Amino acid sequence: MSMEQARRFIERIKTDEAFRKKLAAVEDVAERMNMAREEGYDCTAEEIEKISMELEDTDLDGVAAAKLLCRNMICFG
Repeated sequence: MSMEQARRFIERIKTDEAFRKKLAAVEDVAERMNMAREEGYDCTAEEIEKISMELEDTDLDGVAAAKLLCRNMICFG
C-alpha cells in the first residue's frame, strides 16, 4: 500500500506545481517527509526513491522536477 502512496505522491509532484514548489522550499529532508505525511501520503523516502527511479523523462510535464525533488528527499537526508 505504501508503494501506491509513493506513486500518488510523485504523481502529485508532477502535476501540482504549487505542491512541488512548497516541497522544494523546504531544505530539510525530514521536514519534506513530514509534509508528505501531513498531506496524507504514508510512504518512506526509500519507496519514493524506488518509484522515482522508474520515471521516464518522456512522462508528464513536471517529471524532471519530480525526479530531482524525490532524489533530493533521499540524497540529502
